Amino acid sequence: MGNFSDLILETIRAIPLLFLFFYLLRTSKKNNLKATRGWHYLMVGFGLLLFASLIDITDNFESLGKYVVIGDTGTQAFLEKVVGYLGGFIFLALWAITWLPNVLELNKAKEELAEANKQLATLNKGLEESVKERTVDLKRSQDELLLRNTELMKSQESLVKQNEALEKFSDAIVGRELKMLELKKQLEIFKQDSDSKE
Repeated sequence: MGNFSDLILETIRAIPLLFLFFYLLRTSKKNNLKATRGWHYLMVGFGLLLFASLIDITDNFESLGKYVVIGDTGTQAFLEKVVGYLGGFIFLALWAITWLPNVLELNKAKEELAEANKQLATLNKGLEESVKERTVDLKRSQDELLLRNTELMKSQESLVKQNEALEKFSDAIVGRELKMLELKKQLEIFKQDSDSKE
Protein backbone atom coordinates (compact mmCIF):
# COMPACT_ATOMS: atom_id res chain seq x y z
CA MET A 1 0.00 0.00 0.00
CA GLY A 2 2.88 2.37 0.80
CA ASN A 3 4.36 1.85 -2.65
CA PHE A 4 1.05 2.64 -4.35
CA SER A 5 0.53 5.89 -2.38
CA ASP A 6 4.15 6.89 -3.17
CA LEU A 7 3.48 6.22 -6.84
CA ILE A 8 0.34 8.40 -6.79
CA LEU A 9 2.02 11.26 -4.88
CA GLU A 10 5.12 11.17 -7.09
CA THR A 11 2.93 11.15 -10.21
CA ILE A 12 0.88 14.05 -8.87
CA ARG A 13 4.17 15.95 -8.28
CA ALA A 14 5.46 15.12 -11.77
CA ILE A 15 2.30 16.17 -13.68
CA PRO A 16 2.39 19.91 -12.74
CA LEU A 17 6.14 19.97 -13.43
CA LEU A 18 5.50 18.39 -16.83
CA PHE A 19 2.82 20.94 -17.69
CA LEU A 20 4.92 23.83 -16.36
CA PHE A 21 7.99 22.72 -18.31
CA PHE A 22 6.10 22.44 -21.60
CA TYR A 23 4.23 25.70 -20.93
CA LEU A 24 7.57 27.49 -20.42
CA LEU A 25 8.98 25.82 -23.53
CA ARG A 26 6.00 26.89 -25.65
CA THR A 27 6.02 30.41 -24.17
CA SER A 28 9.74 30.81 -24.87
CA LYS A 29 9.23 29.90 -28.53
CA LYS A 30 6.13 32.05 -28.88
CA ASN A 31 7.60 35.18 -27.23
CA ASN A 32 11.25 34.69 -28.16
CA LEU A 33 12.32 34.53 -24.51
CA LYS A 34 15.44 32.48 -25.26
CA ALA A 35 17.38 35.72 -25.64
CA THR A 36 16.29 36.90 -22.18
CA ARG A 37 19.06 36.87 -19.62
CA GLY A 38 18.82 33.78 -17.40
CA TRP A 39 16.05 32.06 -19.37
CA HIS A 40 18.15 28.99 -20.12
CA TYR A 41 18.80 28.54 -16.36
CA LEU A 42 15.06 28.45 -15.77
CA MET A 43 14.45 25.89 -18.49
CA VAL A 44 17.34 23.63 -17.40
CA GLY A 45 16.27 23.92 -13.75
CA PHE A 46 12.68 22.88 -14.40
CA GLY A 47 13.85 20.24 -16.88
CA LEU A 48 16.08 18.67 -14.21
CA LEU A 49 13.27 18.80 -11.62
CA LEU A 50 10.96 17.10 -14.11
CA PHE A 51 13.67 14.52 -14.84
CA ALA A 52 14.09 13.84 -11.09
CA SER A 53 10.33 13.48 -10.62
CA LEU A 54 10.05 11.01 -13.49
CA ILE A 55 13.08 9.01 -12.29
CA ASP A 56 11.58 9.01 -8.78
CA ILE A 57 8.46 7.27 -10.10
CA THR A 58 10.58 4.37 -11.42
CA ASP A 59 11.80 3.29 -7.96
CA ASN A 60 8.25 2.11 -7.22
CA PHE A 61 8.65 -0.70 -9.75
CA GLU A 62 11.00 -3.43 -8.50
CA SER A 63 11.06 -5.03 -11.92
CA LEU A 64 12.89 -1.98 -13.26
CA GLY A 65 15.77 -2.55 -10.82
CA LYS A 66 17.66 -4.61 -13.39
CA TYR A 67 18.14 -1.43 -15.45
CA VAL A 68 20.92 0.46 -13.76
CA VAL A 69 19.56 3.92 -14.53
CA ILE A 70 15.95 3.37 -13.49
CA GLY A 71 14.37 1.42 -10.67
CA ASP A 72 15.42 1.40 -7.03
CA THR A 73 19.21 1.55 -7.54
CA GLY A 74 22.08 3.70 -6.33
CA THR A 75 22.54 5.19 -9.80
CA GLN A 76 18.85 6.07 -9.95
CA ALA A 77 19.06 7.68 -6.50
CA PHE A 78 22.12 9.72 -7.56
CA LEU A 79 20.42 10.83 -10.79
CA GLU A 80 17.22 11.68 -8.94
CA LYS A 81 18.60 13.49 -5.90
CA VAL A 82 21.91 14.96 -7.06
CA VAL A 83 21.50 15.51 -10.78
CA GLY A 84 17.73 16.08 -10.83
CA TYR A 85 16.72 17.83 -7.65
CA LEU A 86 20.01 19.42 -6.56
CA GLY A 87 20.98 20.35 -10.12
CA GLY A 88 17.48 21.66 -10.81
CA PHE A 89 17.44 23.81 -7.69
CA ILE A 90 20.95 25.11 -8.43
CA PHE A 91 19.88 26.16 -11.94
CA LEU A 92 16.70 27.74 -10.54
CA ALA A 93 18.86 29.64 -8.04
CA LEU A 94 21.11 30.82 -10.90
CA TRP A 95 17.98 31.88 -12.77
CA ALA A 96 16.75 33.83 -9.73
CA ILE A 97 20.14 35.51 -9.38
CA THR A 98 20.18 36.59 -13.03
CA TRP A 99 16.46 37.30 -13.22
CA LEU A 100 16.21 39.45 -10.10
CA PRO A 101 18.22 42.35 -11.60
CA ASN A 102 15.86 42.26 -14.59
CA VAL A 103 12.88 42.53 -12.26
CA LEU A 104 14.51 45.35 -10.32
CA GLU A 105 15.32 47.18 -13.57
CA LEU A 106 11.76 46.65 -14.74
CA ASN A 107 10.37 48.04 -11.47
CA LYS A 108 12.70 51.01 -11.72
CA ALA A 109 11.65 51.56 -15.34
CA LYS A 110 7.98 51.37 -14.29
CA GLU A 111 8.58 53.97 -11.58
CA GLU A 112 10.41 56.23 -14.04
CA LEU A 113 7.61 55.76 -16.57
CA ALA A 114 5.01 56.59 -13.93
CA GLU A 115 6.97 59.73 -12.99
CA ALA A 116 7.35 60.68 -16.66
CA ASN A 117 3.61 60.15 -17.20
CA LYS A 118 2.90 62.31 -14.15
CA GLN A 119 5.15 65.07 -15.52
CA LEU A 120 3.57 64.69 -18.94
CA ALA A 121 0.10 65.02 -17.41
CA THR A 122 1.23 68.18 -15.59
CA LEU A 123 2.69 69.60 -18.80
CA ASN A 124 -0.47 68.69 -20.72
CA LYS A 125 -2.60 70.41 -18.11
CA GLY A 126 -0.40 73.51 -18.34
CA LEU A 127 -0.55 73.37 -22.11
CA GLU A 128 -4.33 73.06 -22.01
CA GLU A 129 -4.51 76.11 -19.75
CA SER A 130 -2.22 78.03 -22.11
CA VAL A 131 -4.35 77.02 -25.08
CA LYS A 132 -7.50 78.13 -23.25
CA GLU A 133 -5.92 81.49 -22.35
CA ARG A 134 -4.65 81.95 -25.90
CA THR A 135 -8.06 81.04 -27.28
CA VAL A 136 -9.68 83.66 -25.05
CA ASP A 137 -7.07 86.22 -26.19
CA LEU A 138 -7.65 85.34 -29.83
CA LYS A 139 -11.43 85.56 -29.38
CA ARG A 140 -11.03 88.97 -27.76
CA SER A 141 -8.75 90.10 -30.62
CA GLN A 142 -11.20 88.73 -33.17
CA ASP A 143 -14.07 90.60 -31.50
CA GLU A 144 -12.02 93.80 -31.51
CA LEU A 145 -11.14 93.33 -35.18
CA LEU A 146 -14.77 92.68 -36.04
CA LEU A 147 -15.78 95.84 -34.18
CA ARG A 148 -13.08 97.88 -35.95
CA ASN A 149 -14.10 96.33 -39.25
CA THR A 150 -17.72 97.29 -38.60
CA GLU A 151 -16.65 100.84 -37.71
CA LEU A 152 -14.48 101.04 -40.84
CA MET A 153 -17.35 99.77 -42.98
CA LYS A 154 -19.63 102.45 -41.48
CA SER A 155 -16.93 105.08 -42.08
CA GLN A 156 -16.52 103.83 -45.65
CA GLU A 157 -20.28 104.03 -46.22
CA SER A 158 -20.29 107.55 -44.78
CA LEU A 159 -17.34 108.53 -46.99
CA VAL A 160 -19.03 107.04 -50.06
CA LYS A 161 -22.18 109.05 -49.31
CA GLN A 162 -20.15 112.22 -48.72
CA ASN A 163 -18.24 111.55 -51.94
CA GLU A 164 -21.51 111.09 -53.84
CA ALA A 165 -22.83 114.33 -52.32
CA LEU A 166 -19.62 116.13 -53.26
CA GLU A 167 -19.81 114.75 -56.79
CA LYS A 168 -23.41 116.00 -57.09
CA PHE A 169 -22.39 119.35 -55.64
CA SER A 170 -19.38 119.43 -57.95
CA ASP A 171 -21.55 118.53 -60.92
CA ALA A 172 -23.99 121.23 -59.92
CA ILE A 173 -21.21 123.82 -59.47
CA VAL A 174 -19.46 122.85 -62.68
CA GLY A 175 -22.78 122.80 -64.51
CA ARG A 176 -23.62 126.29 -63.18
CA GLU A 177 -20.18 127.55 -64.13
CA LEU A 178 -20.53 126.10 -67.61
CA LYS A 179 -23.94 127.75 -67.91
CA MET A 180 -22.45 131.01 -66.70
CA LEU A 181 -19.72 130.77 -69.30
CA GLU A 182 -22.28 129.93 -71.94
CA LEU A 183 -24.36 132.91 -70.87
CA LYS A 184 -21.30 135.16 -70.91
CA LYS A 185 -20.52 134.02 -74.44
CA GLN A 186 -24.07 134.68 -75.49
CA LEU A 187 -23.97 138.03 -73.78
CA GLU A 188 -20.83 138.94 -75.64
CA ILE A 189 -22.32 137.77 -78.88
CA PHE A 190 -25.34 139.98 -78.17
CA LYS A 191 -23.11 142.81 -77.27
CA GLN A 192 -21.15 142.46 -80.45
CA ASP A 193 -24.33 142.14 -82.45
CA SER A 194 -25.79 145.14 -80.81
CA ASP A 195 -22.58 147.16 -81.31
CA SER A 196 -22.44 146.19 -84.90
CA LYS A 197 -26.07 147.21 -85.44
CA GLU A 198 -25.47 150.59 -84.05
